[in-house]
Amino acid sequence: MMKREKPLSGQKILITRSEEQALPFVRSIEKKGGEALVIPLLSFQSPNDPKMIKQAVQKLHSYQWVIFTSQNAVRFFMESLEEAGQPIERLHTCKVAAIGKKTLERLEAYGVNVDFYPSEFVAEQFAKEFIEWIQPGEKILLPHGNLARTTIRDELLENGYEVDAVITYETVADTYRKAELREAITNASVDIVTFTSSSTVHFFFELLGDGTALEGCLTACIGPITAETLEQYAITPDIIAEEYTIDGLVQSIESFLLKEETL
Repeated sequence: MMKREKPLSGQKILITRSEEQALPFVRSIEKKGGEALVIPLLSFQSPNDPKMIKQAVQKLHSYQWVIFTSQNAVRFFMESLEEAGQPIERLHTCKVAAIGKKTLERLEAYGVNVDFYPSEFVAEQFAKEFIEWIQPGEKILLPHGNLARTTIRDELLENGYEVDAVITYETVADTYRKAELREAITNASVDIVTFTSSSTVHFFFELLGDGTALEGCLTACIGPITAETLEQYAITPDIIAEEYTIDGLVQSIESFLLKEETL
């Protein structure tokens, strides 16, 4: 078999994450010779009822820790600070924890120092390591999305910590892309479908109904939690990123294709 000029040459890869987060993924795919098709299945918005996040921002001084689990949590929290007329420096009165490289980078871009960062980008590992790090009696603010898992909150509560888990943003399905998604999948113009969160999986099936449309496509997940969500729909992912980042996902796709070529 002729070797590809670039590792992803000839591959059309569907990106299902939000439009504002898709560009780095597109660039990574195109750099390796692949063709990226962006059909966002979700978008983000401020909560319909912002009362709790507004209250949390006003009493930020009462928390010892703020945990950010995503770029969106950072983005919408900072917007809440701004709307309340509060400077970002108010966050400097707390210690800050983050999951994921992009979350860390987003915080640093705001000039926020991150005091705790786990060795693995999953909630279970974060909770385990964080509990060993913090002091008894410390109060924690956990800004999160409406569809976020409750693992971190539950683990902290079970270990006796006071946690205010506050919805900071909402993830909603982009239903306007349903026809476009169906056409792209059913016309067999997609080689690989990527899922970068459990939400992208749920919204994919909410829009298309079942997994028959995925027949003939490879499926690639950013990590084990997303993979488990896909398996709930009776689809076993072909590729699971070893490093739970976009770069890690692209690298795992590349490794999978290379392995297939050598079989």
